[in-house]
Amino acid sequence: MVNLLKRLGDFDPPVHNIEDFFNHSSGIQAMSKKGYKNLEDRLDAFLCAYAAYWLANHKGKVFGDDRDGFITIPILDENGVREGRSERIKVYNKLIRDKIPQIIENSGKKAIIEKVSGTEYLDLLNAKLGEELQEYLDSQRVEELADLVEVIYAILELKEVSRQEFEDIRKQKVEESGAFQDKLLLKEVIED
Repeated sequence: MVNLLKRLGDFDPPVHNIEDFFNHSSGIQAMSKKGYKNLEDRLDAFLCAYAAYWLANHKGKVFGDDRDGFITIPILDENGVREGRSERIKVYNKLIRDKIPQIIENSGKKAIIEKVSGTEYLDLLNAKLGEELQEYLDSQRVEELADLVEVIYAILELKEVSRQEFEDIRKQKVEESGAFQDKLLLKEVIED
């Protein structure tokens, strides 16, 4: 860590003698919890102050947003900043429909995507299923049900179950347990 921090000597403004933070009679491993916490707090305060100074005099990159919180980090390569403004990045890490990257690009933004498969894909589909269900519950809009069904179709495809097989399973359940046509509410079951 000291070697990484020493690289601040090459920055503008340069930071010299960073190793003074580590001048202790004993090594870091031998420090007490209180001593280690003190060192950690001093380094944290220094790095926050240095980052704030850098951002006041240079450019930064913002991760997050005002609503959910954000962090700004210095940008060393100013070619990454367009027209003197910081880039705003919103992190989603969620499964999206196939045409969403192009829609994002057409709006003048850049979509960073990754292709997934296997259990990771199933986990993301399951999360998407919950997301779409919640969106329907919140809005009560039929369009959200269509999104829910699209996720179900993707899960069926991953599990190698055809839509016809799925429909047969659905019909079998209707035959065995009925549907929801009679609008019945189960209130209690009394055991003898």
